[in-house]
Amino acid sequence: MYSEKKVVFFVTLTASFFLINTAQAYVGPTIGVGMFGILFGLICVIGITLYALIIKPIRKLILKQPKRDKNHSGLHSKKTTTLDK
Repeated sequence: MYSEKKVVFFVTLTASFFLINTAQAYVGPTIGVGMFGILFGLICVIGITLYALIIKPIRKLILKQPKRDKNHSGLHSKKTTTLDK
């Protein structure tokens, strides 16, 4: 069913993932600063996207609604006809 080479390859690959020790490498401060810069940029992009897709259209809808006059019940305080002019 499976060839012997494929089985050996799969077993070797699986064993290598479980037997790997931690890397003995130095990560300098430049990489850390760059990582925080990228993280800050991603957070800003997500925030701007949410603002543009959710908050801004809702604000436009709220501000676009006509303001009602407190003294009158209708939207227009005085209806004009052609005879009034």
